[in-house]
Amino acid sequence: MGNYRKKAVEVNAAKVSDVIPKATGAWSSLPSWIQVQYAQGNLLFGPAYLIINGGDVAGFEDWLLEGADGTLSRCDAAEFESCYEAI
Repeated sequence: MGNYRKKAVEVNAAKVSDVIPKATGAWSSLPSWIQVQYAQGNLLFGPAYLIINGGDVAGFEDWLLEGADGTLSRCDAAEFESCYEAI
């Protein structure tokens, strides 16, 4: 028993509301990790959302995360703001 702190984990992150417009008009300005995930079929673009790994939906205000192992996930804005900081 004791006190514990969550280990620091670095992730790539992008707000969906920033990604969607670039995907339709400025593809080359998207981060390379997003371009790679799309090319591998792990990411699909909707009009105001992203589909991750064929099922999970990231809404317009969510954040798209890529972990150190390349796994994609979504994070709602409130959780992202409380758990992550820019480095």
